Amino acid sequence: MTLVRSTTRYVAALAFLWWVLGGTEPASWAVGLPVMVLATALSMAIAPSRPWKWRLRVIPAFAWFFLKESLRGGIDVARRAYSVHMSLQPAMLNYPLHLPDGPARVFLLNVLSLRPGTLSADIRENTITIHTIDTSLPVEQELRELEKSVGSLFAVDLKPEQETGNE
Repeated sequence: MTLVRSTTRYVAALAFLWWVLGGTEPASWAVGLPVMVLATALSMAIAPSRPWKWRLRVIPAFAWFFLKESLRGGIDVARRAYSVHMSLQPAMLNYPLHLPDGPARVFLLNVLSLRPGTLSADIRENTITIHTIDTSLPVEQELRELEKSVGSLFAVDLKPEQETGNE
């Protein structure tokens, strides 16, 4: 029954989006309905095998954390760009992941790439390679904080701390 309910919600959300974008013109629905059916079928086919959830009450705290860190990082990158003596020590760092494989880990990698001064460059098993703009920054500590915040958002437990070799 939950599959029917979730599919119905998904189709309703797509129909609402189509209505907002295309209005009530019958010709638009001739295209929209098949697209909705195809999108629903594809999403069901590639849906993760295990369900995941967000802690709704944690979203505002995560949004504040992300905004604060992005602003701080953006100011730092801008300061370096306009500085006569740009103090850059770019490097590739390996960071052992403590989030389990799945949506929370993917979200972490995407959020990490959105932050100024860092970019997720590679992932191999439980280690990500990160490009950082300056190795003098506390990159590893910031990653731990971000990973804990994402774990809290997705209601997943982090694996125990491991030695990283990057400090």
